[in-house]
Amino acid sequence: MAVAILWLAACVAPEPGGTPVPQQNEAPAPGSVVAPKPVVTPEQVVAPKPVVTPKPVVTPEQEVAPEQEVTRADFLAQCEIEAPTSEFCAEPGEPTLPAEARLAVETRPIGARVSLDGQFVGETPVAGLALATGTYAVHLALDGYREITRSVSLMPGGEETVFESLVPLTGTLSVRAKPAWETLRLNDRPYVVAQGKPILLPAGVYEVRASRPRHLARARIEVGAGDTADHTLRWRLVEPDPAEFERLAAATVEIGASAYEHQNPPRRKWFPSFWISRNEVTVGAYARCVRDGACTEPPTEDGCNWRVDGREEHPINCVSGEDARAYAAWLASHDELPYRLPTTDEFERATSRGNDRARACNTCDRHCVWRYRDVDADDGFGQTAPVGSLAGCRDGANVMDLVGNVAELCWSPATQRFEVRGGSFGEHAAFLDPAFPRPVEPTRRDPTQGFRLVMPEFEP
Repeated sequence: MAVAILWLAACVAPEPGGTPVPQQNEAPAPGSVVAPKPVVTPEQVVAPKPVVTPKPVVTPEQEVAPEQEVTRADFLAQCEIEAPTSEFCAEPGEPTLPAEARLAVETRPIGARVSLDGQFVGETPVAGLALATGTYAVHLALDGYREITRSVSLMPGGEETVFESLVPLTGTLSVRAKPAWETLRLNDRPYVVAQGKPILLPAGVYEVRASRPRHLARARIEVGAGDTADHTLRWRLVEPDPAEFERLAAATVEIGASAYEHQNPPRRKWFPSFWISRNEVTVGAYARCVRDGACTEPPTEDGCNWRVDGREEHPINCVSGEDARAYAAWLASHDELPYRLPTTDEFERATSRGNDRARACNTCDRHCVWRYRDVDADDGFGQTAPVGSLAGCRDGANVMDLVGNVAELCWSPATQRFEVRGGSFGEHAAFLDPAFPRPVEPTRRDPTQGFRLVMPEFEP
């Protein structure tokens, strides 16, 4: 109790030389002076200290790695993901935009070159081109047509199609030919137009083809935009004289024979159409080649028709395979037609009419009677006869003397040798079979052999 009283006394006792401090709810003593409370101005108000938030503790796993340099491989990989078909991926270091839109470009006609912002991207039709959003300049160019440039805006997620009908650039073409044509075609399209009249055409290159009986004219002409092309066609003979040649239609026929199994076995073969001379080449026709210096004179020995009076219309004989080939080349150059010797198969084709064969005439005349006395050789000609003079030798195609008169020189592609086919006035019946193969040397000349020509069908 005493201790408590002493503690209380100490609490209320004034400091030495000081003023007693009144206690709470304690009334001041009578006669005492109470000191006023000090006045605190706004400037003297002390702001509260800010609350400091402690920094979070960053573990090593949470540390941010420094920005890495973009490599070319990284760039290409990202470009492949964002815009796999775009030509506009930025280079490393440049900003890239995701491919958020697609563009298709179509034109009529197709094939126009397409450029976006000056960069070539393909030829129309262009489909599914993945691009970043934005505005692009689309340029279209096609030879012979006006170029077009237009802008297109691509929005995120959008799909745009550019379609343009290109306007052709035009020029004019004037075509002439003498004599006049019967048909005229430009790029295989028929035109009915008078000679020399200008034709308005889209600029470009044109294949011009004109025709009239037995003749053809062809040219390749370029028509420029705003230009006038003027061209005179040159006629080319494409068919031989029908009075001298017969056209054999394409057909499949039996050729060869079982008797010649090892050399010329029987078989069916398809032949395209071709032309064959109606008659064997005459002495008179061959003489023109000799006069031009393109053919060699045949010998004048016994049995040869060369330089024998009155035999101008007889078949030329005593000529070799080389002589016959030289004549074909000369006439081909003269007429500008691809004449040549027939092949052995073509000769058989000419003698075939389904199951029929060409008629044999002027065979085994008096030159072979001594060997075959039972053969009737009385046709009025002891050796060769004028070509086409024996009516019995005309077959259904008006081709004369295929079998008989003179055996005919042919070329064998299989053996690369000359052969004679068809028999002659001086040979027995075994040689008359057109399938009978008889190779001869290229320089062999004989009174029993001559030739005729063929020409392949012209392919326009």
